[in-house]
Amino acid sequence: PFQFLSRNWDGFLRSSGFTIHPNHLAHNEAMWILYLVGLMNYYALLPEGAPKLPRRLLWGALLLALCGLFLAMSKNSMALFTVVMGGYLSVLARYFNMRKPLVMTLCGLCVGIPLFLSLYQGLMGVSFFEILQARVDDQNSLVWRFQIWTDLLDNMEPWAWWVGNGLSATNAWLYTLENKVSLGEPALPLAHNAFLQLLYDMGLVGLGFYGVYGVALWTQWQGLRAKAPQPERFLYLSAGAILLYFVGVSHFDEVLTTYPTAVLAWTLSTLLFACARKHRQSRL
Repeated sequence: PFQFLSRNWDGFLRSSGFTIHPNHLAHNEAMWILYLVGLMNYYALLPEGAPKLPRRLLWGALLLALCGLFLAMSKNSMALFTVVMGGYLSVLARYFNMRKPLVMTLCGLCVGIPLFLSLYQGLMGVSFFEILQARVDDQNSLVWRFQIWTDLLDNMEPWAWWVGNGLSATNAWLYTLENKVSLGEPALPLAHNAFLQLLYDMGLVGLGFYGVYGVALWTQWQGLRAKAPQPERFLYLSAGAILLYFVGVSHFDEVLTTYPTAVLAWTLSTLLFACARKHRQSRL
């Protein structure tokens, strides 16, 4: 009823779930996975009898999130998720006393991924890796993105590089490309790069303010994570991974203007920060 398996996007059978596009579903599920992994590792180090969510509920949610990520078949999302999760695991591996959470995370992925691959082939009648290879070989979306980015930068006046063209100027200009012959097909009114969109709208001044905010947020996160005891550290680590994923995906997809995805990133990271704060207060 929600076209979970029946939407044809770009010539491929992909899932969009409750979202408007498979890419949005993939980004949402990737952030949910990072959130759940952090929560599970946090619970693993709490003493017996401490308030926790049921383990079966967490594992079930993790498996559903993995299914959503793979059914969406977003090559950008899966590539970025692999990098972020790889970084997450490498951080765990650096600490000898964090070996248990590392083993738990690896076991969860080793059980969940093969299980889904079997279910996927049974449902779709084709190997997941065959469709993934076909998606990787299809470069149309990448060509389109580079064309949009090139045209967007070429359209900037010298003064606009400093102060920009005004809020929503990017979308207003992209709407004029609807029938542009050089694109070969109707152009979507989306920049698919939040930072280029910010540069076009607000110029280097606006981009600089965004950078200052990002550095301040990163510094604050580093300070909290370094001073936190082990259980809390996993919450900060997952919050940082979610925000890192969000910033990474902003380079090649439309997330700042896709409000549910942006809201989810901030909501999940805020929940992790709030959980860490509550744990810290309980120790005082």
